[in-house]
Amino acid sequence: MISVNYCRYVMGEYRKAASLGDEGVSRERIIQLLVHGAEGYFRSHEGLFEMACRAANSTLDASGVSRSRINVVLLGSNSLRASAFEQDFGHRLISELGLCHAYVQQTGFQNCADAVPILRTAKALIDSGADEHVLVLIADDIGAAGVPRILKGSYLHSDGAAAALVTRQEHGFTLGLSKVVHAPGGGVSDVGPHDLAPHLPWLLNAALGVARSFSRDSAQPDFVITHNMNRLYHQMIANVFGVPVARVFSQPGLGHFLAADVLVNMKDMVDQGTVRNGDEGLIIVPTNRSIGVMEVAYRSAHG
Repeated sequence: MISVNYCRYVMGEYRKAASLGDEGVSRERIIQLLVHGAEGYFRSHEGLFEMACRAANSTLDASGVSRSRINVVLLGSNSLRASAFEQDFGHRLISELGLCHAYVQQTGFQNCADAVPILRTAKALIDSGADEHVLVLIADDIGAAGVPRILKGSYLHSDGAAAALVTRQEHGFTLGLSKVVHAPGGGVSDVGPHDLAPHLPWLLNAALGVARSFSRDSAQPDFVITHNMNRLYHQMIANVFGVPVARVFSQPGLGHFLAADVLVNMKDMVDQGTVRNGDEGLIIVPTNRSIGVMEVAYRSAHG
């Protein structure tokens, strides 16, 4: 089995949605956010590179795996316009982390759905025998990248970084079949890449079809891990996949950490005891033009 383990994340400073009034956001817009469940977000003053290093170091320390045994870091970010990427981000990263045999590979490019391509790539590297341990790292600084903090009065983007180790272990979130499906015509050209609304109903039903093609059990998951968006999105996922709302793991109150949401939610599910040994589920992560689907199952280290 190939599993995701030792998830760790760092966040910026927590700010309530009401604080957006100090930045000129109207009271009506703030109320709309609160109605949707977007109660707050995390704003970083630390910097994208620094957050990425802290998340990665915390994961590596928790794993106990020698850094000399890490050969590849799979990096995901929607913040390529941030100044941190004007320098040689990859070499700075491996130097700072002390990964003497590693290289950095950027992967994904599905915007906030990068988690599925990244985990799929990590699984393929281990399946092929090319690598034993893959460090997955996702980091975003919304302000530095010029990404809108508020989307459609519906949800808030947060700054943060998350990391995990993917390895051949019997415990953790084991990775199964996966697929990325694109909306008809490649999506909608006159909306921003982070606006999920235009094709969301079509994409969720396409994801259900993908899950059914994996197996009958996959189409009836014990849980779904998805984006931290809003209550309406949360309910739509539950309705399409026929699972109780309580078994859809997203945290709108944290804000949307883009692709890092999946790793954030994996860690919190384990820490809070809301995932059970033997549960089988799905990662479902859409953008405005595509959706990633991946089978996962949880195996406790303690049985």
